[in-house]
Amino acid sequence: MILKSADRFYFLIVGCQRSGTTLMRLILDSHSSIQCHDESLAYNVFRGSAELICQRPLIGFKVPQVTEQLAWPLLRHDNFYQQGGGRDLEVRNPYIGQKIIFMIRDARDVVASMVTLPHWFERYGNPVLEARIAGDSKFKDRYSTEISFCEASRFPKIARAALIWRYKMDALFGYLRRGYPLLPLWYEALVASPRTELLRVCAFLQIPWEEAILRHPSSPRFELGLDGRAMGRTDPGRSIDAMSVGRWRSQFTSEQLREIIVVAGPALFPLYPNAVLRQSSIRT
Repeated sequence: MILKSADRFYFLIVGCQRSGTTLMRLILDSHSSIQCHDESLAYNVFRGSAELICQRPLIGFKVPQVTEQLAWPLLRHDNFYQQGGGRDLEVRNPYIGQKIIFMIRDARDVVASMVTLPHWFERYGNPVLEARIAGDSKFKDRYSTEISFCEASRFPKIARAALIWRYKMDALFGYLRRGYPLLPLWYEALVASPRTELLRVCAFLQIPWEEAILRHPSSPRFELGLDGRAMGRTDPGRSIDAMSVGRWRSQFTSEQLREIIVVAGPALFPLYPNAVLRQSSIRT
């Protein structure tokens, strides 16, 4: 069948890229009640150009690229910005109140991941941000101070990556104000206490608990690249662990961290009240 906007049996996984959205897709796809798809297929289903065979009661779509767009009349895939727009890259927004799992991760770790993953920022992050600045006057006005800061930055790649995180997280506060059915899920809490956090997810989605979601690497996998990895080079065979938490401490100098905090701070501090610089814990 082809998904129609009137269908309410699906939910969305959103959040800034590099925040655990792919991990959440892999985990939930291990549940017998959920069929969870990545963004390439999801976007084509929303366009009506891909047929989706529904084999389980509940469908999940991981769509971080449109995280900030769920209140817009049209959705724009990142390719819209990278390729200069085009009607075939816009789709009517199908969102009509479906449940949202919103992944949240510390901006400092997100930026570290964005700028160290080979080619991610150059291929995916910066072209979209540049096009948004050039072609979206509302975006340019709202973030004029941050854009100016990025232009003057000694570390423009880091500052721009922080701006990507910032506007994705600003969407979270907007959706909460609108009363959207949304579950905020902190990446750090998920990897530290997976059972506790995934029980919250199951309760939110109104599905029974299954131990299988704690053993997701042993589940059959689909929508993987030729290298056997999921989108963003996520290893589907990797168990839930906290190895990636706090990597920013060895990645950035104090000056670089201050640039991240200048840009991300208005969203970072409400989500991470203890996000302060500790000179003894960062590289100088």
